[in-house]
Amino acid sequence: MYERTQFGKFIVFPLVIALAFLLYFGRKETYIISAVLFLALLLFYKITVSVDETSLKAVFGIGFIQKKFLLKDIALANPVRTKWYNGWGIHLTPNGWLYNVSGFDAVEIAMKNGKKYMIGIDDKEGVIRAIKSYSPK
Repeated sequence: MYERTQFGKFIVFPLVIALAFLLYFGRKETYIISAVLFLALLLFYKITVSVDETSLKAVFGIGFIQKKFLLKDIALANPVRTKWYNGWGIHLTPNGWLYNVSGFDAVEIAMKNGKKYMIGIDDKEGVIRAIKSYSPK
């Protein structure tokens, strides 16, 4: 089994700074905003990408948000670099859905049904090797 975790520094540092500012200078009215930022921090502080005999999985933060791809449904897996304007998080881009917490390295997954996804991870070559090693021949 392959597994790699990437810390979301591009998400964590701005959220921590905003939380610290709100908690230090904020009033009672900002506590709800602080709670939402803290929840975002828990949900997106890291991404763990794993590949086993049947699937590729991306798990965010504490594990509430996950995306699973069956290997038998993957047509292609290629290394890519996302653009700075693609940002981070989970959202639709012109190149398909992006799942990312930090950096610009990603694995582009083209599914047999035509859908495309990009999974951000700092070891894109390792993910691709794992997908190829487990994929049916």
